Amino acid sequence: MGYSTDLQYVPPIFFLVNANKSVGTSIGLLIAIGLYFSNTWFSAHLLPNSNQAFDRFGALYNVTSVLKPDRTLDVEAYRQYSPLYYSAGYNLVFGAYFAQYTAALLYALLERWDQIKVGARIGVRQVKSLWKKKEEGEEDEERPELDVHFKLMKQYPEASQWWFAVVTLLAFVFGVIACEVYDTTMPVWGIVLTMALAAVFLVPAGIIFAISASLLSAFSWVKLIHRMFKSLW
Repeated sequence: MGYSTDLQYVPPIFFLVNANKSVGTSIGLLIAIGLYFSNTWFSAHLLPNSNQAFDRFGALYNVTSVLKPDRTLDVEAYRQYSPLYYSAGYNLVFGAYFAQYTAALLYALLERWDQIKVGARIGVRQVKSLWKKKEEGEEDEERPELDVHFKLMKQYPEASQWWFAVVTLLAFVFGVIACEVYDTTMPVWGIVLTMALAAVFLVPAGIIFAISASLLSAFSWVKLIHRMFKSLW
C-alpha cells in the first residue's frame, strides 16, 4: 500500500478538504440546473455544461470572423455576427472564480493578518539583505514558535535573495522583449499588471493551498482585466 505525507491525503485533513469540495460541488450543480432551466443568459439553448463559446445560432463561436488581420477585435464584425454565449455550467464557473478571489483576500486579511504582518516584516528584511548583511538570529525571533515547517527547513542553507531578484528581473526583461519584438498583441503594461496581480494574490493563494491543497486559478481575472484595460488603452 502506498505512503504519502501530502496533507490532502492525511486524515482528518483529507476528509475535511474533500467533504468541503463535495458540498461545494453539490451546491454548484443545483445552481447550474437552476440557471439552465430558467434560461438565464439563454443557457437553455446550449449544452448544460461546456467550456466552449457559442454564437446566437447555438453553434461553436467562429472567433476568426470577428478578428482583424492584426488579431485584434473587429467591433463591427462582432456586432454583425453574434455576442458570446456560454453554458450554464461555465457561467457558474466564472462566477465562482470571482467569488473565490474575494473570499481568498478576505480570509487572508481577517484570519491570517497577524501571520501576514510577521511575514511582511521578514520579507522587508530579506529585501534589505540584498545590500545589507542580516544579523544573526534577527529573523528567528519573530517566527511563530509552533511553525514546524520553518524549524525543519532551518537545517538547510537559504538561497540568497539576489537569486530571486535576478530571476524576476530576467523574466520581466524577456517578457518585454517578447512583447516588443514579436507580434503578440500583448502590451508591456500587461506584464506589469500581471506581476502586480500575482503579488497581491500570492499570499492568500499560498495560505489556502497550504491548508487545503486547493489551487487558486487566476485565468478569469487576467482575461477580464486585460480586456478592460485594452479597451481603455
